[in-house]
Amino acid sequence: MADIRPLTPLRYDLTRVDLAKVVAPPYDVISPEQRAELATRDPHNVVKLILPEGEGDTKYAHAAEIYAAWRKEGILVRDDEPAFYRYDQTFVPPGCSKEIARTGLLGLVKVVPLDKGIVLPHERTLSGPREDRFKLFTSTKTNFSPGFRL
Repeated sequence: MADIRPLTPLRYDLTRVDLAKVVAPPYDVISPEQRAELATRDPHNVVKLILPEGEGDTKYAHAAEIYAAWRKEGILVRDDEPAFYRYDQTFVPPGCSKEIARTGLLGLVKVVPLDKGIVLPHERTLSGPREDRFKLFTSTKTNFSPGFRL
């Protein structure tokens, strides 16, 4: 059985930002044009963290700088008490006309070796995106794109 626990995440301070202006789709479905549009919605749009500007590996350092600044400014705050967070998502998949709604739970899951069969990989990912997300995580020490698990 998976070991799950509540977490104390960083989140936007909703007294300082309009949530509708700072959220973005998953990083891997955002086109360059959409990224530019999202970035103009609000100076604190998450796209600046999940798809940082810059050439080569400098973009990861740039994301870390932005992230640190937002924390210092109080744009991102940490909750005082650990909790599980309900996650509701409504979307229309590409090539489909029907809207899908799903509800999830955000929490911590203990990392265990895959051969234990407790937590299974959610998809087969390509090495490029895996390396990109790992570099972003290493630079910021933060997971900006939690995986959706069943």
